[in-house]
Amino acid sequence: AALIWVDIFRIATRPFMLLIDSIFSPGGHFRKPALSWKLADFYLAEQRHAEALEEFRSIIRHYPDEARAYEGAIDLLVNEFDRRGEARKLFHRSQRRGLELAPRIGGYFSPE
Repeated sequence: AALIWVDIFRIATRPFMLLIDSIFSPGGHFRKPALSWKLADFYLAEQRHAEALEEFRSIIRHYPDEARAYEGAIDLLVNEFDRRGEARKLFHRSQRRGLELAPRIGGYFSPE
């Protein structure tokens, strides 16, 4: 009997909950976070390189045309983590998107 009352309560309050949801989040859920460089810059300043790299990757995932995110991630992969293969993949991905990166980035991959 208690289970029936729970279902009736849910049905009765559903329109009210939908109204509340439409007032407090009219557009529904956000599809991607707002672009912000603060966290990545903070992690870099604090020498928290792994976290900075993850933040740059997150920006690339949500904003794939942000050249600065590619530059930051590639700089970290080359200079801090010695992962040139990953850095090269990111570089090529940025080039396929037609992004213009700082000249130093291309210099990481010049023939030796």
